[in-house]
Amino acid sequence: MTPTHHLPEDLLAVYAAGTCGEPEALFVATHLTLCKQCRESVAVLESIGGHTIETMTPMNVGVDVDALLARADSSSSKDAPKVDERLVAAQSQLAEAGMPTILARYLPDGLKWRFLAPGVKQVELDVRWNGYPARLVKFPAGYVVPMHTHPGSEYTIVLAGAFEDGDDTMRRGDVEVRDEAHRHELRITKDASCVCLFVADAAPIPLTWLGRLLRPFLG
Repeated sequence: MTPTHHLPEDLLAVYAAGTCGEPEALFVATHLTLCKQCRESVAVLESIGGHTIETMTPMNVGVDVDALLARADSSSSKDAPKVDERLVAAQSQLAEAGMPTILARYLPDGLKWRFLAPGVKQVELDVRWNGYPARLVKFPAGYVVPMHTHPGSEYTIVLAGAFEDGDDTMRRGDVEVRDEAHRHELRITKDASCVCLFVADAAPIPLTWLGRLLRPFLG
């Protein structure tokens, strides 16, 4: 399935320039594994950046080339690094679940789902934005995430299943970028469960009594 909701151009630009933070970079890279259109956009942006560098006036930075080559030769003669069995296991779990294996290095205990809220499970990733963890969240079919807003930024990508947000239906690979200007309610479609990657710089702010009851579970 081809995504129909893509990354904003400004986020693609900072990713291509290598100037975004690790949480945002993980979000973008995850979407790129599922979206040919955005991969092509990043390739264009990177080629523009490379052309700019090539046309700049060279600078003498005093690099000792001989020393660098000697160091490279020394490194290549060492034994090959041992296989990271934890990483390989996490990659296998993600592949079996149909999710991007790029997430593997951020799974401290593998793809091990834990309680988040009644009916909802999560895997807390080993990356934080302003101290708030990125998460994989699995919702049951038909679940409704109560009306809420955000004190900062929240990036969402669908990895399995689908949800409805107003008139939009978000499916595998689709992304949604929200901030304090948005109030929304997510409705998981009734045909299947839904797994999303959430990257945010703070916990959501509930706007209903039910949401306030769930607030303690969200960190």
